[in-house]
Amino acid sequence: MANWITHTRMADKLLEMGLPVDETYFIIGSVAPDCNQENEDWTSYIPPREQTHFMQGKSKLTVDAEGFFEQHVKHASTPLWKSFCMGYYVHLVMDRAWQRWIRDEKRVAASFCRLKAVPEMAEKLQGFPETYDTLKQVFGRAPRIRDVERLEQMYVQQNSDCSYERILRKTHDFPDVPGFLPNAVNRKITVMAPPIPDVPIETDFLFFAPEEYEQLMETAVLEAWQILQPQTFAQECLFETERMKIRPFRMEDAETLFRNHQEEEMKRWIPNESYQDVQEAEEAIRFYKNCTDQSRLPYVLAVISRETGQLIGDTGINEVEGKPDEVEIGFSISRAYAQKGYATELVQAMAPYCGAHFGTKTLFGRVLHGNQASVRVLEKNGFVFLREEFGAADDPYGCGVLVYRKERM
Repeated sequence: MANWITHTRMADKLLEMGLPVDETYFIIGSVAPDCNQENEDWTSYIPPREQTHFMQGKSKLTVDAEGFFEQHVKHASTPLWKSFCMGYYVHLVMDRAWQRWIRDEKRVAASFCRLKAVPEMAEKLQGFPETYDTLKQVFGRAPRIRDVERLEQMYVQQNSDCSYERILRKTHDFPDVPGFLPNAVNRKITVMAPPIPDVPIETDFLFFAPEEYEQLMETAVLEAWQILQPQTFAQECLFETERMKIRPFRMEDAETLFRNHQEEEMKRWIPNESYQDVQEAEEAIRFYKNCTDQSRLPYVLAVISRETGQLIGDTGINEVEGKPDEVEIGFSISRAYAQKGYATELVQAMAPYCGAHFGTKTLFGRVLHGNQASVRVLEKNGFVFLREEFGAADDPYGCGVLVYRKERM
């Protein structure tokens, strides 16, 4: 990996999601696995990285983050030590996600496409197979990693109050970590956390594109969040946005669910979900709860206003028949909260959540012809128009269904 900014950025995101930890211990923990003693040419370390990264083999693809969590996070003796161990766990998750990400076939193919558009790069690649190993062999580490270093620099330049600047670079007397990295943390911070120059970023991002880096961050954060969120919070809320909490439905939601779906806009654009009475809404909730309890599709969740605590909508995903890596995403927001960006904010959070929870690669959105508000929500979240269908079961008016698609890493 380039340097520690990616690790502290991941930690920042988890803190923003409400992780109850001591910030300093959590941030230092998030870089601690790299705080071993390197030799002169950085080819070996004491303790070895296999030990500090809890690897089951020679590659960081074998990092046993879950084993570390079971052994150390769950049995931490003090809140501060637990915060440190949670940060340590986050580092392990990111390192493993990074190794998967740099080898991802779609991402590698996209890199080759960008590189071959540059004549001098295309010449270097001529005759080589389009694989990750080719990129390593032809270009080495430094040119490839420069893109990520620039993305990290951009993050710090645009977020001067991030934990990299606010905590990591200002910590000089962190206590020893018995059994892990004695006498190492403070020294390594001075080596691995240099000041970031305030200069324009100049690069073509040939090896790693900004949107690919964002997908890495999104995937790693949600992978860690599924384990780190406190159990009491997990039961109440699966994930949050700035203005909403998303949780499983409860039976007491039935009356509001029924009322929301009686609104004219709901009945017009989602006619198949217009419950005839509260009892029918209760039956729907029983079904939804059974599915969420078993983590199976269709997976429908309640959307709650953080400000009022009221049920303001629902969201969910359903299977695309015969295609386990593809799902359809749905969403609705009640009239009082419409046209205020809630639906866009909801889909922005729901898409990565369902990807991490169910391992989906492709998301589809289906919108009745004429529903421009939902079209805008999908387009703002990176969905691309695919086709228009007629005669579908979810098109009771026969006016056509617009199908949108979004690919994930």
